[in-house]
Amino acid sequence: MKYLIIILLSLICTNSVSSQTGRVTIQFGDVKPSDFEPTAYAVDSSAAAVYLFNSGKVEYVRNLQDNFDIQYTHFARIRLLKKNSFEDASLIKIPLIVSKMYEQKLIQFSAQIYHMENGKMVAAYFDIPDLVKEKVVKTRNGYLTQYKFAFPGIKEGCIIEYFYTIQLPGVGDVPNWQFQTGLPCIWSEYLIKQPIYYTYLLTKRGKPHFDIDSTWYTTSNYGGRADDGSFYDESEIMKASTKMLVHYMAMKNVPDLEKEPFVSNLSNYRKSIDFELYSVLYPPMFYKRIIKSWIQEVNILNNDDDFGAGLKEGKWLDEAIKSIPGSRDNLSSIKAKSIYAYVRDNMTCNKKQGKYLSQPLEEVFRTKVGSAAEINLLLTALCRKAGLSSSPLILSTRENGAAGETYPSADNYNYVICRVQTEGQKILLDASSRSLPFGDLKPDCYNGWARVIDFTFSSVLLTTDSLSEHKATTISLVNSKNGLDGSVINSLGKVEAYYLRAKLEDLKKEDLFNDLKKEYHSPYEISNINIDSLQNTDSPAVIRYDLKYTPGDEDLLYFEPFMEQSFHMNPFTADKRVLPIEMPYCLDQSFVLNLEVPKGYVVDELPGAAHIELNGKDGLFEYKTEQSGINIRLSCTLKLNKAIYEKEDYQKLREFYSLVTKKEAEKIVFKKIK
Repeated sequence: MKYLIIILLSLICTNSVSSQTGRVTIQFGDVKPSDFEPTAYAVDSSAAAVYLFNSGKVEYVRNLQDNFDIQYTHFARIRLLKKNSFEDASLIKIPLIVSKMYEQKLIQFSAQIYHMENGKMVAAYFDIPDLVKEKVVKTRNGYLTQYKFAFPGIKEGCIIEYFYTIQLPGVGDVPNWQFQTGLPCIWSEYLIKQPIYYTYLLTKRGKPHFDIDSTWYTTSNYGGRADDGSFYDESEIMKASTKMLVHYMAMKNVPDLEKEPFVSNLSNYRKSIDFELYSVLYPPMFYKRIIKSWIQEVNILNNDDDFGAGLKEGKWLDEAIKSIPGSRDNLSSIKAKSIYAYVRDNMTCNKKQGKYLSQPLEEVFRTKVGSAAEINLLLTALCRKAGLSSSPLILSTRENGAAGETYPSADNYNYVICRVQTEGQKILLDASSRSLPFGDLKPDCYNGWARVIDFTFSSVLLTTDSLSEHKATTISLVNSKNGLDGSVINSLGKVEAYYLRAKLEDLKKEDLFNDLKKEYHSPYEISNINIDSLQNTDSPAVIRYDLKYTPGDEDLLYFEPFMEQSFHMNPFTADKRVLPIEMPYCLDQSFVLNLEVPKGYVVDELPGAAHIELNGKDGLFEYKTEQSGINIRLSCTLKLNKAIYEKEDYQKLREFYSLVTKKEAEKIVFKKIK
């Protein structure tokens, strides 16, 4: 049996009952002409589509082995108001996992579409034969298959509805439920009716506030096991009953959660619930805890043929180490750097992630091609063979969503890297990208708790608060025949350099240079663009180019010190903020301009100094100007000492950036000598 691993936030309450007053009941097929009268809905008057009703229901059924399976029914009714909602809102996808040992089955499916034509309601009906079945992706234990259905004849204002029931083997895979799904919803509900033998942990994401949250007891006739743990014979099956716990949760008028700038993954904040089977209790004496400890989970991964056991030594490892220069050095740091560079520069990642092996490491080394997991597990095995202390480390990328620390959630982790110890330092390595220097990770890896898979059973916190970006820009301009000529030196931070190098794996330099030129406007012009250390990832990336300023013959010249248009943009323009702010990194950015006063002009106005703080120590912007003869020096520093801010800090952060961008937009004014 497969068990989903979910973060513990709260436990289903088994001794409280609250009122169900106000519960909405809607039946499939019961659509009336009056349902077409609204042209907009209070939950979101501008919405292109709205869930009129969205319901999930979980019940338990006996299987042939006299155990329970889960039956899950999803019923939804949607009003499609605008054409831009047709493609997404009217496409139904029903994912199922199918393997030899575990098979989820589609039991029922029905769908209808309703239109109003000449004052009358017209409906069309669809069922299982109208579905299209496809294999989506091969998983470790089988295939993720999918049934798809697209409603034909969609028109603005129509109503679609559908329901389906799937059966899931065992009691460990209780489907989760999203109260926020990408569309506003007038009524969303979830009901689970479970035998009292099972205790589940309930994870609440997005801080949902239920309009109804009720639990109560009932009984169901299942046959099989009685409440005292004994079994009924065949003649007594119809007399058997099982005590059930029912938990019903509902929310009304649930708005869609709109994406805001600087949010790693909306799923971390959408109002939803997840379930995890914690324990089984069959009276009078049988008790079993199901949810694993991290010690158990780590041991399972270590002994898995497609993970830890795949790191076992073989003769090929001896030959592999011999082929890597520097792998036998006395210094562990040199060994680690040599092995890392060899794997990074010689292996090609096939863009697949995950954390398990789909082929032996020997085959990866021979063909020089593998997934990110295979390349990093190969790196781990080679480091171990060289006598280095190294272990796999699993994490969840930002794209995958945040994973917790308290309870094992290995199924929620989608990426694996290598941790190696050199001269007392623990270094995290990812050899799946040739754009990464030794000791750096992809920015997407900084997403919360990661877990080391070794005997230490330790965890590592990877947050953007621990990722600091240092970058500097220096501009020098001196008088020439037709204005001011000079150069720009832009030293990139590690994150920016990674993105640049990764971008140039698929993009020509000329295209990148053209994009850079678009950042400047007349009378500024750039040329002769070069990038230092583009291939040498262990050296800083530096962009250099020539800059020319050609003024007109005006009495007043307005010179912009920050010529790139992107400097003048405040990233926080919305009046309000719903979600926390997750900046990609902490920032330490400097800018220096050395400028000669243009011939025939004098300084008329020079921007004044500024010192702007964000929440005391959270951020700082300093701006200074000074003049000595015809030489002007302008310098500024922008620092963000943390990357993650609560939504309550939004207005202060917005005001801080507003003052910064306003100051950066100030011009130096030159007056013509008469």
